[in-house]
Amino acid sequence: MPDKQKILAGRKAVDAYRTAHTALMKDGWRKGIPEERIPLLNTMLKALKGQGFNSQDEFFAANKELCYQEVARCYQYGGECDECEGRSRGCFDSCHLPEVAEDAEKGLPFFPRRQAFYDWRRFEEHKPPTCSLSFRQVAEPTFDIYWGMSEGITTEAYDRFKQKEAK
Repeated sequence: MPDKQKILAGRKAVDAYRTAHTALMKDGWRKGIPEERIPLLNTMLKALKGQGFNSQDEFFAANKELCYQEVARCYQYGGECDECEGRSRGCFDSCHLPEVAEDAEKGLPFFPRRQAFYDWRRFEEHKPPTCSLSFRQVAEPTFDIYWGMSEGITTEAYDRFKQKEAK
């Protein structure tokens, strides 16, 4: 289980790096930026290492896992799959992935792939507009569950996909 306090401290280091990098770039690109960026990056990496992360990738993987755990604690997937009941599917296949079918065969409750919560974050109840299933909040997250996670599918991209699918 990821250590929440270490991850939150790591987030502060990454945010500090991003703020300093933005300030460095405020007047645009100039000669010397790469050399000036290196100490900023090293400061962030040292802070991450101080929290027990050997790389940025290791930190971001732990952050993602912590976010998924908090989503599972705070949101309940509800409803019953109606196999889209004659409607065109809106889920981009997340309900029909092999791991979801394997869980169903084992008698485990239906739960889409963990990334689905973030894929559909811009939509009401974190679900495709035509889906009979949804995420319902049952507890308040204790930290920002969106920090460092996917921005999700935009409504514009969804509309373009549905228009293309209709042709």
